[in-house]
Amino acid sequence: MGLPTPGTNKLQVLRAIEEGWQAFCRAPWPFLLFEVLVLVVSAPFAALLAAIEMEPAGSSGAGGGGGEGRGGSAADADAEAARGRSP
Repeated sequence: MGLPTPGTNKLQVLRAIEEGWQAFCRAPWPFLLFEVLVLVVSAPFAALLAAIEMEPAGSSGAGGGGGEGRGGSAADADAEAARGRSP
């Protein structure tokens, strides 16, 4: 596949899809290994984000104020009220 001539610079989507599929069929391992690499790199960050979101509200602030002065939303206030705390 060469570069298109200046007069024919239309995007040929079906041809590009066919060529991509043929390349994948010829050598699938580089594509699959790239996906595994992406998973390995992103998994620790996803786990870190999940751990941060599951952390109790009062344990991350200085002074342990339980979230006062953080400008929480109404949903935060409702969650605190459900746990028996005042917002």
